[in-house]
Amino acid sequence: MKTMTQKQQGFTLIELMIVVAIIGILAAVALPAYQDYTARAKASELMLAASTARTCISEKAQIGKSPDDCDAGTLSTGTGDTATSLTKYVKQVSVSAVGVITVIGQGDMKDLTITLTPQSASSTPADADDFAKGFTIFEWVCTGTAGTDAKASWLPSSCTVATTGT
Repeated sequence: MKTMTQKQQGFTLIELMIVVAIIGILAAVALPAYQDYTARAKASELMLAASTARTCISEKAQIGKSPDDCDAGTLSTGTGDTATSLTKYVKQVSVSAVGVITVIGQGDMKDLTITLTPQSASSTPADADDFAKGFTIFEWVCTGTAGTDAKASWLPSSCTVATTGT
């Protein structure tokens, strides 16, 4: 008489444990990368908030006008704790008399500040005389500061880091 041997069907417990361990390792590697990705996306909102002022300043530079009013409609109202913000992550956008744009973050981006400086020539920041006579902006130089609750890696790659956080 022949005895039939039964073939194994399904998975053993050890095989399932190995699969769970592999998934756990992959998740442990992917989670910090995803968190950094979401933080960089939030920080990009600061650059986006500066885009309206940047366009206005570029137009003023070409027609020979001061960029004093280029922050109209982009500023927060009030000061201190009573200030109303522009977005969830942008507290304030300000423009100086020489076209320097400063964007201050809030919420998860509270220690992040981005500054955009128009250049009239290579490595030469624009001044009031440039705006008075009219010029074409050569480039925008982006600098950023990251405090204790923000990482310098959150800044756009085009920004140089003035002060790094953790």
